[in-house]
Amino acid sequence: MPRPRVQHIKEGEQTCRRCKISKILDSFWKDRGKETGYSQYCKKCSNIHRKECRDRIKTGTTKFKVGLYKKGTKEYKNHQKDIQLRYNYGTTLKEYNTLFSIQNGCCCICNIHQNSLKKPLGIDHSHKTGKIRGLLCSNCNTALGLLKENLKSLEKAHYYLLTSEKNNLESFTLPTSIECPLISPA
Repeated sequence: MPRPRVQHIKEGEQTCRRCKISKILDSFWKDRGKETGYSQYCKKCSNIHRKECRDRIKTGTTKFKVGLYKKGTKEYKNHQKDIQLRYNYGTTLKEYNTLFSIQNGCCCICNIHQNSLKKPLGIDHSHKTGKIRGLLCSNCNTALGLLKENLKSLEKAHYYLLTSEKNNLESFTLPTSIECPLISPA
């Protein structure tokens, strides 16, 4: 849902977004979080809206009624996880569970199953596009982050591991220069 446009104050008056009536600034609650310093709804409309919300909660006509999700229950944890996924990645818990099933509960890179891990599989996403790429264990997700999702860095790390395995540790000497055929000198 897009954020509402900024209300601009004209001649000490502002238009309420609910009743659409232009009123003096004393008719609006002060709100430091808004650019204008005032709420976008007049006091009368705000009070009416709050009363309607309280009534819906009391009568149970809203799904977020008091006591629906008690802290510590599985439903509460799932609800909180769903909120977190929607906020951070724009996805839902249902979509996460679908992806988890597709991957058979394993990390996309190291193929370790969720049951062998202390933390649940995390969502890996592109920082450029924001698209979800898959579920990764904490170690693999951290490794990608430390390499800054740079393919050249990943190729260099791969080359380094391949050449270091070929070298025998007893005959190890520090190289004076490292030549990497995958990366051209800059």
